[in-house]
Amino acid sequence: MVAEALPPTNWCASVRRVAVSSKQIAHEKTAMRYALHREWDHSVTALDRQEPTPKMSALGHPQDGVTPLKQRTGRSTPNSWTRKMLDNFHIEGRDTTPLKGIAFSALQNEVLPDRFVILERNGEPLFREGQLIQVFAERGLGKTWFTRTLALIMACRASAMEFTSPCAHRVLYLDGEMASREIQQRDQTLASFMTFKNDPVLVTIAADWQDDPMPRLDTEEGKDAVEPYVEWADVVIVDNRACLCNAAGERDPNDWQDAQRWILDLRRRGKLVILVHHTGKTGDSQRGISNVEDVLDFSVELVRPDEGYEVGQGARFTMKFTKTRGVHGAVVEPATFALTPNGWVIESSGSSVTTLQRKILDTVASGTFSTKTAIQKAVGGNTRRFYDAFDTLEDKDVLRQRSERASGYSGKVKGGTVWEVNLEIAKKFGYSHGSN
Repeated sequence: MVAEALPPTNWCASVRRVAVSSKQIAHEKTAMRYALHREWDHSVTALDRQEPTPKMSALGHPQDGVTPLKQRTGRSTPNSWTRKMLDNFHIEGRDTTPLKGIAFSALQNEVLPDRFVILERNGEPLFREGQLIQVFAERGLGKTWFTRTLALIMACRASAMEFTSPCAHRVLYLDGEMASREIQQRDQTLASFMTFKNDPVLVTIAADWQDDPMPRLDTEEGKDAVEPYVEWADVVIVDNRACLCNAAGERDPNDWQDAQRWILDLRRRGKLVILVHHTGKTGDSQRGISNVEDVLDFSVELVRPDEGYEVGQGARFTMKFTKTRGVHGAVVEPATFALTPNGWVIESSGSSVTTLQRKILDTVASGTFSTKTAIQKAVGGNTRRFYDAFDTLEDKDVLRQRSERASGYSGKVKGGTVWEVNLEIAKKFGYSHGSN
């Protein structure tokens, strides 16, 4: 075998020269790309400062007197800051992808815009722009009464059920279930006892008054159809998922992806989105797959009150937050509301104990119980509601366990534990043993 001859020295030198030249050219191209990016960012920033073209004429309301959030906050979306290109280090091939990566140090020094508060509860911020909320309950409990009331509060700075809005917002309500006359009657009922500080900036698109069947919102046809309204709105309420999105998305995560991409896009655009949904057969969680809740900022469940509920009472429920993101404390405590001929009534709030909780406390204070099961048997009633109420009392330290020393023993406790009422904490919630 004849060994292959090595290439001449001058050939190796040529290869090195070519490599060096290619590297220099690559760096020059990178510098040019950065310069173009900076120029592009400057032009985008200038565009952001321009007043957006009004689109209210397409809705039949050329003057609503409400400044859209994008003008109030001085930006087109809460995430417009991500258009900036960071030059502190180079990643090869970054220009070939539309994805934006931000270095840790640059992110720490970036001044990010605050999310505008849209809904408050007892004067504390609750819902903000660019958040995703789901409200779910069993059929007939009052979901639409609840969300329609929230829509009016946000659209005209009204007050009801502990909720207020710092200013009026443009609200789009997408209704895929109710008949036209029922929508009208409910709005008339709410308007009869709510004080509007301005003409409600609320637009409703209902399937019942369309000429043709309303397309699903998770299809291109449906998204294109509602886009002029969505672009105008600060708040988008979808009532409900089963009617306006692919029903198969309740069972298969893949079938939910189109709807999820749409609501995530609305969040990126700074819209507050409220989805209305149903509970499952067990009544203790939303109907269908739980993947939907992964992207949510809040999940609000409306359940039957602890005791005394009858179907004829209509909209009477306890509001519970089953998921919160970035908000804690009294603003997300449970509360029980009832709609009466004179308006919404607050039966109990997070600062007081409910009827069932009071019964649990009376039972514990009157006996000796070592297990939750024993207490539940003594209280009776619905098991799930008992444990929900009991766990709330335990989380607030109203109920606690104490060691019970067995007779005849000394040193190490061998008597186990018993449940007791922490009267000092219980008094803060308006409870004292023997009181009504």
